Amino acid sequence: MALHEEAIEYPCSDGHPMADKDINRLLMEYAELAIATKFRDDPSVYVSANLLLYYVEGNPKKRVAPDVLFVQGVGAGLRDVYLTWKEGKVPDVVFEFVARASWRMDPEKKRDLYERLGVPEYYVYDPLHRWLDPPLWAYTLEGGRYVTRPVHEGEITSPRLGLRMRVEGQWLRFYDAETGERMLTGLEADEARRSADEARRTAEEARRKAEAAARQESARAAALSEEVERLRRLLPPGDAPQQP
Repeated sequence: MALHEEAIEYPCSDGHPMADKDINRLLMEYAELAIATKFRDDPSVYVSANLLLYYVEGNPKKRVAPDVLFVQGVGAGLRDVYLTWKEGKVPDVVFEFVARASWRMDPEKKRDLYERLGVPEYYVYDPLHRWLDPPLWAYTLEGGRYVTRPVHEGEITSPRLGLRMRVEGQWLRFYDAETGERMLTGLEADEARRSADEARRTAEEARRKAEAAARQESARAAALSEEVERLRRLLPPGDAPQQP
């Protein structure tokens, strides 16, 4: 029996594309980056996007691919798939981003699945604001059942993530719930680093120029003092200027 179980394969691909639209792919990448950045100093946290999650040992057909998943307490590191029985727990938070009209049926199916699995927090977002009204839905597990959490004016905070989410056009942006700091996209982070590097280079150049100017001024003052002293020595003793 053990040999048979070891021979079972759990593929890392289901043959479906990562996302149908640019905005969905970008949202997945951004959400993964925002959460990973928030927990960058916590080695117990695992964050991934579009990773196949298998939830029944011995049955590779029982799987789902959350757009983004967050798990605390399993350890960081690279994984080909997520096996709930090996990890010892299901994700703490799951995000799904609506990609197509067929999602009008998917939300309930996936919500029921995540509810049965016991995922504590589940968020669904429709970036096109076309299939969900309002576009952001939030669920919290209470007594084994999902309870809809109210989203006030497009904003809600995840207790487990410590992040506030806000609908901004097509984007679902993330903010640190404690500091209010906006979590940056990859492009924004790159631009911020470039701006910081440029500011450092500008400050360093200004410092070098100031030091050079100070040295030149000191050299001019020393040269002037030497010239005054030279001229004083050339004057007859009686004509030498008196010290004040």
